Amino acid sequence: MFSWGYNAGVALYELLITLSLLSLISSGLILISNASLHHIQARYMISEIGFRLELLRYYAVARDTYTRVQTQAQHVLFLDTQGLIHQILLPSYLNVSINHKQRLGFSPKGSTSYAGTLSVSSIHQTYGISLPVGYQPISHSKDK
Repeated sequence: MFSWGYNAGVALYELLITLSLLSLISSGLILISNASLHHIQARYMISEIGFRLELLRYYAVARDTYTRVQTQAQHVLFLDTQGLIHQILLPSYLNVSINHKQRLGFSPKGSTSYAGTLSVSSIHQTYGISLPVGYQPISHSKDK
């Protein structure tokens, strides 16, 4: 007959302590990886918006029309005089805003008709895309 002795009880406590420590470490790693994922996704979103802004400039020239970018809740809207061309939906943990006149835009010649900065911010970081006056290139920045 097998009997549980003192050593088996100690081993069981050691096992419980080890499993508790592993679960604490695992949950900490999950939180860290979640923050890293948010950071990577914010950088991806700002790159995507910057790319779409460049395309919007070319679209304005190719179609000989005015184009603009506006924000609405978690959406970045790309519009021309006829209406919506494209939209990007941002995750709920990212905020988006435009600092001047709540829009950015291009003329049919490709120059900037509405200059300003579009900002995408999370808890830890703020990224910006600046659309300068005239034919200047679009620039990216990072705050904090």
